[in-house]
Amino acid sequence: MTFKELFKVNPVRFLSIVFLAIINAGAIALSSYFVLVSSTALQALKWQMWVSTTIGLCLAYFLSTLAEPVYTILLQKQVQNYFHEVRADIITHYYEDATRPAVSKMQNRVTNDLELMAENKLTKLTSMINNAAILVISAVIIYSLHWSLLIILLIIVAAGLSLPKLIDKPLQRALEKLSGANEEYLKRISQWLDGISEIRRFLAGAKLFQVLAKTSTKLEQATIKQTKLKQALAFNNELVSLLTDFVLTFAAAILFINGQVAFGVIVGIGNFQFYIMNAIEELANDLGEIKSTKSLSQVITESRKTLISKSENEDSIQISTTDLIYQYPNGEELHYPAQVFKAGEKVLLTGDTGAGKSTFLKLLIGELSPKLGNIKINQKSVSYLPQQSVLFPGTVRENITMFDSKLNSQVEEVAEQMGLSVDLKSHKIRLDKQINLDQLNVSGGQRQKIILARNLIHQKPIMLIDEGTSAIDKNTTLEILKNLKTSPATIIFIAHNFSPEMRAIFDREVHFSKK
Repeated sequence: MTFKELFKVNPVRFLSIVFLAIINAGAIALSSYFVLVSSTALQALKWQMWVSTTIGLCLAYFLSTLAEPVYTILLQKQVQNYFHEVRADIITHYYEDATRPAVSKMQNRVTNDLELMAENKLTKLTSMINNAAILVISAVIIYSLHWSLLIILLIIVAAGLSLPKLIDKPLQRALEKLSGANEEYLKRISQWLDGISEIRRFLAGAKLFQVLAKTSTKLEQATIKQTKLKQALAFNNELVSLLTDFVLTFAAAILFINGQVAFGVIVGIGNFQFYIMNAIEELANDLGEIKSTKSLSQVITESRKTLISKSENEDSIQISTTDLIYQYPNGEELHYPAQVFKAGEKVLLTGDTGAGKSTFLKLLIGELSPKLGNIKINQKSVSYLPQQSVLFPGTVRENITMFDSKLNSQVEEVAEQMGLSVDLKSHKIRLDKQINLDQLNVSGGQRQKIILARNLIHQKPIMLIDEGTSAIDKNTTLEILKNLKTSPATIIFIAHNFSPEMRAIFDREVHFSKK
């Protein structure tokens, strides 16, 4: 994530932000100059000059007060528009990622990580421009007063800007740790709250709170460490500010005694010193925090890259596994024999309870990772029907097409092939019926038929079906299987208690035994 990309979001708005930040800096520096001149006029009792410079001072303050909130709002719009593009890229990347990364990882990227980038880099834009402009304009004004004061200023600026290097890497590591801790916290929340009903049923709330508290503590510690490093950087800058105040005031007094500057310089140099050192301090802090985002910025950039899809030829839709072993968290292992599923083959997968049939499908799609072994499958070519498939708020038709209106013309045909025609003819269900997820208004069998129709209409080369007809009557199941048989897709179908007639529809049967 770069300022160059931020500029491209809306170049006119970006340039307006820069312009207003510079105007604000000029007004601030000019106000200090007016204080200097008005002080000299007051000492010399030049009332007309005093009045005119005082009016100029008020106008400079007004201009600064007006410019800052305007460019702040414009910058927020620019950043949020930029984040909209970034979030779209990240979601597309995770959607296309065949390794099926954890949802909590994506959530962390599009929420916490972007907030960190905004706080520690992007919103620093106006601050850096404003402070840099203050330094330049103030340097010109001070040079016009006396060159020696400028030399002192340059020495101080060099010292101030070198400070971030002392704390650059520790601050960067702290930011990475904060991002990681937040990702882990979201992951734990997702893992435990998915089973909140079971936790309530077995009164295991104490364990839930214990796990979340432990993960939350790591997040708190990472936040505290980052804050400590930021405060250390600010403290160092404050020391430089105190030193500058003394040196500049002392130098101005010597020059006044020698008749080289006006009296107002002694008074006005304090204002210049305040704004100059504040600018140096904020520049040093901003540069330090921006550098700390380097690693996080690279991670976000990687998460935005478009993944290249490979063509789906016959080889890409063939499935094979070798020496596959999956280990449960409790240490129990499942060993799978080598398997090869040819393109277009229809395979019935049966086996003992606990033999790992559902786990096998989850390994194929990358939802679970094996301990050992190799899997060859183009996961983008797969449609997966788990035992608990998801319906979405919308009509039956939309749930079949997944909101792709181009498929509307095929809905009735696939609905009939997947056994929905009986329900439609008896008016038990309509294609334009809205599905209510709070009070599910479709039966278990109708739900499975809708899911089967959804996967058939999208014509994925590989279909993995886990108990996809368990709630459908035997006669309808038989018709569904016959229609699936005519599909060119490679199908692996997990089922129990299929009749011999149903089994005969498949090309072969693979049986897993629990050892």
